[in-house]
Amino acid sequence: MLNQRLYEALIRAYGHVRVSNEGMPAVMTAVPQTAVTMGMRRAAGRHLEPVVRFGGEQYHICCPFCGDRRYRLYISHNWDSHVDIEGVGTVYAGKRANCFNEDCLADRGNHRRLEEAISAHLDGPPVVITGTETACDLSESSVDLPDGMLSLKDPRVPPGVIAYLAGRGYDLAQLADVWGVGAAWMPFFGTVAPVFPIVQQGLVKGWQARYPAKDRPDKLPRWHTMAGTRKSWLLYNMDSARHHQTVVLTEGVFDAISVGQCAVAMFGKDPSPRQCQLLKDIWGGKTLIWIPDNNDPESLEASDIGVRRFNLEGAFRGGAHRLLLPAAYEDAGECPHDVIWRCARDAGLVGAA
Repeated sequence: MLNQRLYEALIRAYGHVRVSNEGMPAVMTAVPQTAVTMGMRRAAGRHLEPVVRFGGEQYHICCPFCGDRRYRLYISHNWDSHVDIEGVGTVYAGKRANCFNEDCLADRGNHRRLEEAISAHLDGPPVVITGTETACDLSESSVDLPDGMLSLKDPRVPPGVIAYLAGRGYDLAQLADVWGVGAAWMPFFGTVAPVFPIVQQGLVKGWQARYPAKDRPDKLPRWHTMAGTRKSWLLYNMDSARHHQTVVLTEGVFDAISVGQCAVAMFGKDPSPRQCQLLKDIWGGKTLIWIPDNNDPESLEASDIGVRRFNLEGAFRGGAHRLLLPAAYEDAGECPHDVIWRCARDAGLVGAA
């Protein structure tokens, strides 16, 4: 075990801890100095820490902030420590932790409470360790799709689901055959809903379901994600997009489908460190186009900062480029396919697509 003192503190604070990648140190690279000198730290609004290429040993606890019971809060063995990076020297690794259940630690107050709990228990009564429990790594396994999921071609799919998707301009046969979209009863919504499998390296890693109407009951989210899905570890449509010379980075599933088979969705406004590494590993010798949501200032800012960061790093041989769609469309999911690619041609980006 690489950080037994931290592991014991977590046991004292939370009672039970699981370990993944035991004995394997994290692999990090330093943030380029140019990023710091150009004010990226202030622009991003957060401290620039080393880029994680491999998380290494992680300590899993049940997140105390969201009622998690599946040990979905991960804490790095490098918590609050310094690491030596070849050619750079000693660098502060930060206090890395993430809740893969509800992203609870995006709330700074929650992160601070976690810090305080760890600090309060770093030194205490001896902990008797009789062996560590290895955490399940979903990255090496496949998950089940919802029970009774039907192909969109199945006549048993309710007309409301078909009408919703067709009303948004999607080809139902293409959704079924190319994107693997189906339909299943969703207790979360209380109705049958379209289901979008998330497949990576040939394995089903999770799925998302969409409420099948524009208007929905109060406080009911538009999307429901399978419990335990590591969205920050995944890129929707990665397996198909990797065969293209250009990858188009979008926020959501509908955005990617509207763009086409060279698009991936990151399930948010800004790619996680793991998603960034996937993008660079697969398309580093190619080109990246990032399409933000037009109606979201945070999305626009994240894409501007992210594209500049990628280019400062030299992450993509063909460069990283931001593509803004016509203001009449809120996002790529609302924009017709031909309009998206006309914009790409007008911006001089379509040649590599």
